[in-house]
Amino acid sequence: MNTALQIVFKSVVIAKLVYAASASYGFCTAADRDRLEAVIRRGIRSGLCSTDQLSVTELIDDANDSLFTHVMNNENRVLHHRVASVG
Repeated sequence: MNTALQIVFKSVVIAKLVYAASASYGFCTAADRDRLEAVIRRGIRSGLCSTDQLSVTELIDDANDSLFTHVMNNENRVLHHRVASVG
């Protein structure tokens, strides 16, 4: 049962944190970032999240890297030509 709860926590809570924070994380204060990390710490402490869960910063960095890679490698994206000329 713990595994099912961890899957739900990751697919609902972690997904919402990353989705909402990826656009505005640069504008967050240190206190805001601590609150985001606290959600994951509480999930780990209560057993809803696995102990090897990445931090919010790592999750957002991974999401941003993935998006940038998709833009660079997909010629059909609107920004591809702009990014390809810079890179």
